[in-house]
Amino acid sequence: MNMQSFGWPTEVVPNGAAQLRLIEPASLTEADQIAWDELAWASEPGAFFAHRWFLELLLGPGRSLAVVESPAGLWLGSIALERVDRLGRLPARLWQGVKDANQFLGSPLIRKGHGADFWQTLVSGLEGLGGGAIGLYLPALPEESETTKALRHVCHCGDRPLELIRTINRASHMGGQSFAAHFEKNMPAKRRSRLASLARQVEAELGPLRLMQVTEKDEVSEWIEQFLAMELAGWKGQAGSAMACSARTEHLFRSAVAGAADQGVALCLTLYAGDVPLARSMQFIDGSVGCGFKTCYDEAYSRYAPGLQLLLHITQYISEQPGLHFDSCSTPDQDSINGLWTDRVSINDYCIGFRGFGRSQMFEAVMLLRRLWHRSKGLV
Repeated sequence: MNMQSFGWPTEVVPNGAAQLRLIEPASLTEADQIAWDELAWASEPGAFFAHRWFLELLLGPGRSLAVVESPAGLWLGSIALERVDRLGRLPARLWQGVKDANQFLGSPLIRKGHGADFWQTLVSGLEGLGGGAIGLYLPALPEESETTKALRHVCHCGDRPLELIRTINRASHMGGQSFAAHFEKNMPAKRRSRLASLARQVEAELGPLRLMQVTEKDEVSEWIEQFLAMELAGWKGQAGSAMACSARTEHLFRSAVAGAADQGVALCLTLYAGDVPLARSMQFIDGSVGCGFKTCYDEAYSRYAPGLQLLLHITQYISEQPGLHFDSCSTPDQDSINGLWTDRVSINDYCIGFRGFGRSQMFEAVMLLRRLWHRSKGLV
């Protein structure tokens, strides 16, 4: 299966000083992989789910890696794309950023200082390919990131339609604040007392609670095995949603944790009581940006609320990192974290309209129909 079989052109499209290149998964060369990794080192922080160690496993038939290059071949940015024929219930042929169930952000990799170059070249390049697409759908972009600000700037200056499709507000936490004061302010006294009592009980039975991080390659490899086994033994394993329940998601988890650890952006944590591991958590942290990924706990000790005990220790860890803005990547209805983390980060889905005879009108018509349908359902 290839791009031509869908009627979507694949040639390089020049645009000013930069150019767009679409790479099919089977065509990725060793040089491309090296360039992808180099871009990750030089990119704006926070695009964890666009790194090769995560995104390469999501590329497959019907998907391609869109790369914006300088004339000298330096990668300025990359994003995985696919083609879709609907926007919700409405027929609409669009390019769309790849978004997997385990991919909590859709931010592309963009070399620092080249946000405008990337978006301008990407959008005008896709637009120039034709193929009937009327726009580009971009899921899960953090509203206040430099990447999203550059997108809004390019659309505003180029007089391009940029439609906000959806917004969700996720719990987040800012480092550099007093954990004790934050805990006292945001956790009801009765709940604080209950958690403290449970902590004393587990410490009396098993030993002191402590949060441990692993960083060495051998330790990380062992930690991956331990996490997968703990998660599989719990309710996620019974529900079939644990990472080890399928070869695909297990491979994704192994690749993501090992790749992030090699790049120094993995936070592999274990909450111990004495020598007994109660819970584990994998997070991403790059400079001033962090986000959650996966958490599990040993249900044999559920009477001690190990998941909440872990959350408290992670909150304290983040609080001790001045300037760190941490996105929980949790669902908006997750009460256990919403009550403790009172900051919010807005994650937006956008759709950019393409120019051209008929396409602009079609884009406007689809957006109008979408707004009218939502209004009729009381959704706006």
